[in-house]
Amino acid sequence: ALPIWIKLNIVQKKMSSLVALVKMVKALLSNKNLNLEKYIHKLLPAILSVVVGKQLCARPDQENHWSLREVGAQVLAQICKSFGATTAAVQSRVTKLLSQVFSDDSSSLPQRYGAMVTLCELGTDVCKNILLPQLKHEGEIVRKAIETDKATGEKVQQLLVQHLGPIVVTLQSPPDVVDVYRRDYGFLGTALCEHVSTKLRASHAKAQQRIQLQKKAGIRNWQTPLGEQVKQIQEKQKPTPTQQQPKAQPQQQSRTITPQPSTNQKPLPPMPSAPKPAAGTGSTAAKPSAPLSTINLSDIT
Repeated sequence: ALPIWIKLNIVQKKMSSLVALVKMVKALLSNKNLNLEKYIHKLLPAILSVVVGKQLCARPDQENHWSLREVGAQVLAQICKSFGATTAAVQSRVTKLLSQVFSDDSSSLPQRYGAMVTLCELGTDVCKNILLPQLKHEGEIVRKAIETDKATGEKVQQLLVQHLGPIVVTLQSPPDVVDVYRRDYGFLGTALCEHVSTKLRASHAKAQQRIQLQKKAGIRNWQTPLGEQVKQIQEKQKPTPTQQQPKAQPQQQSRTITPQPSTNQKPLPPMPSAPKPAAGTGSTAAKPSAPLSTINLSDIT
């Protein structure tokens, strides 16, 4: 029933009901006790209609349909990540449908915004492979939109610069030259160059330095600050007590003391020989004494 209610409210342009329905779908997907795999083929068209619909509300200039498209993009990304392994080619189907929005010249800027924000939610690789090659073409559409509707054009420009800047900083080597960015990325090259040079370049250099330090020290905690990384490296380079070799002690020569016979000591007299047994006493061998465990108290006098 949810997909039908979503499409019905899109037709009637009831944005408040659409927001509640899309958030309900998001809550259902977040519930680990529910398995919605058999309903995905019905939910996908409805959520895609929210993301790239032409008009979602009666007053687009007053109602915030941008946030509704953003929530719908989060739901689409959640579906792709949750059911991508079990449902065949969910993400490829979604990205293929979103790419058609860019190739259609009749698509409005809000529709393009919905496709862009969904691709950004799907991850860096998707942005790099699908959205970045379209940057020049989309930049011209943004430039024309800024001339007629400045707020809408700047909103789309801010989205592209914010999400594509971290990708561009890894592709462009310093120094950041505006002409080079304009040649590679068109109208949005100026804003990208400013964003990369002022906000991203320093943090990217620190991140690369941190990675090199972590590789050198073999540290797996990638979120540790740089100062802590240096301290850990210094601590690791210090020899542990088990590694410190003890100082060599001089070997003491062992002396064997042999007793010297005393000159004043008199020799001991010879031991008397044992008496011979009398005749008729039997065996000459002495009887062995009983062991301690077999001796009784009555035997002791």
